[in-house]
Amino acid sequence: MGRLISRIRKLLTGNLEQRLQSEFDECRQKLEHEAALTAYCSASNRQLLEPLNRDGAPIRVGLTMNLANNFFHLANGLRAAGVEADLILYRSAFDNSLLGDPRWEIEEVEVTDLDQLDLGVLSSPIPPHVREIEAEPDNPQYEPHPSGKVLLSSWKNAEKFIACLQQYDILIVSGPSVAFAPFTGKPYITFPFGGDLMVYPFGDDHFARLQAAGWRRANGHIFSGGFETKYADILGLGNYTHIPHYIDTELYRPTEDEKFRRQLLKEHDCDKLFFMPSRHHWPIKCQDRVLQAIANLKDRGRTGFKVLLTTWGDDFGRSCALIKELGIDDYCAFVPTMSKPVLRKYFAAADLVLDQFALGEYGTLTLEAMAMARPVMLHYKFDDAPPILNAATSEQIAEGLEFALDNPQKMVELGKRAREWVVKTHGPDVINKYVAALEATLEGDILPACPPFMTLNDRIHTPIPSEK
Repeated sequence: MGRLISRIRKLLTGNLEQRLQSEFDECRQKLEHEAALTAYCSASNRQLLEPLNRDGAPIRVGLTMNLANNFFHLANGLRAAGVEADLILYRSAFDNSLLGDPRWEIEEVEVTDLDQLDLGVLSSPIPPHVREIEAEPDNPQYEPHPSGKVLLSSWKNAEKFIACLQQYDILIVSGPSVAFAPFTGKPYITFPFGGDLMVYPFGDDHFARLQAAGWRRANGHIFSGGFETKYADILGLGNYTHIPHYIDTELYRPTEDEKFRRQLLKEHDCDKLFFMPSRHHWPIKCQDRVLQAIANLKDRGRTGFKVLLTTWGDDFGRSCALIKELGIDDYCAFVPTMSKPVLRKYFAAADLVLDQFALGEYGTLTLEAMAMARPVMLHYKFDDAPPILNAATSEQIAEGLEFALDNPQKMVELGKRAREWVVKTHGPDVINKYVAALEATLEGDILPACPPFMTLNDRIHTPIPSEK
């Protein structure tokens, strides 16, 4: 019995020592991580790099984080201008959205089952200038910032992602990739899409601190909207320039498919089609205001039109319930979630495209529809408004819809002016500004001065064009 008790005591003592050692190692690892993070973030000043001597070779630029395929189109535009631009998809971490896959711009896909809204619905090959980190066969030697292995250890394939970025002369980054860029040792320019500048850097967790440091260490910043300077000032960012968002106006150009339009008109038993392709997100897109506007027109006895809505977004269920509550089932119809080639067919068939009514700025969908000479209605809160129907409240949206019903020729003219404006402001010529920003950064200069092209205007514009 004594021998058995002795063995049990020895076993318990050994387990206790193992547990204590494990807890000690975990605590030490956390302390080392916090020390590395604090040291790294406390020195988050803008990188100063020697000018790069390319000997006349084309610029090699890597673009990361492909929200809504914006960087895919920008890479295409840069390549057309002689820049060797690649899009890098970090599949292991954040580039897994169907709507941010380049093939979404190429294949004709309609998804009715939202459970299948993933990359599995796409079948064509990835374009040759697009690299997927999960599938990258090569893993060049990774030479990180001294604390990089510690700070990025929780990210799958982080070393592989950074090794890929290190193969370029310069980077254009957005989203979570802003946090990774400093560890490459390469010059980089940020190009925010929204939440990455407005939200990501302002927490107190590991990721937020890395993100804030990534913004401050950047060699420069490109802003394409009106919201960015406020947050840039909060973070103490400098050396930024304003360049309009690039739109491929050859891909998005006026087209006619009368057969498809007649098919839709017959299917929905109407004379006019209004199309709202935005996701159901009431705080920004405001489908609730649009539905209230439709009810307003119903109460006025207006008929003969149908509003086509998508079936995705956090507030889709609420939109369905509100349609029932307002009794406007006959005025609304749902269409599948669609890839861009299908979306372009719906744009061409629509008499009016509706985008977003709270943010006060236009998004990619607005510009793509306008490039196709479609009249668009949204809320725009800056001076020098583009040729749109400008509305914010449900009453103004109703007024705009009624104007579209009563003035078909003026809507055609508005669409033509919209196309001209997009080609001039966001078309091929804007690529030269991006190239100039890349060249200035590589030469160690500040970015070329491009003043804001949006000036905030607190008044709400009337949604009706001045011609009325």
